[in-house]
Parts: sequence; structure tokens; C-alpha cells
Amino acid sequence: MGLISLPTMLNNKYDKSLASGIVCSSGTLGQIIPPSIVLIIIADQLASAADVANTMRQTS
Repeated sequence: MGLISLPTMLNNKYDKSLASGIVCSSGTLGQIIPPSIVLIIIADQLASAADVANTMRQTS
């Protein structure tokens, strides 16, 4: 991603230190936070939606 995003940010007149900092920090976060975290968040949201739907069914 750094090979794609860094030249694009520099072409769009981003400050060099800001652009390189973003690439470095996103690379670090990508190693710390696994991609499966998205699935955990989606599962939580779906569970909440199911609870709301069940509550609405019981009150109707």
C-alpha cells in the first residue's frame, strides 16, 4: 500500500513528513489489528440488530 499511496499523496501536494507518517502508522496498525477485527464488529452489529428485531416482534 505504501508504494501506491505515498506517490499519490506526494502528487497531491501532501507534506512529505505527513505522507510518510501516515504510511508508517498504517503499516504498524495493520500488523497490530488483524483483518478479522472487521468480522468481530460486523458480528456485534448483527447481534444488536437481531436483538432489536426480536424486541420489536414481542411488543407487536
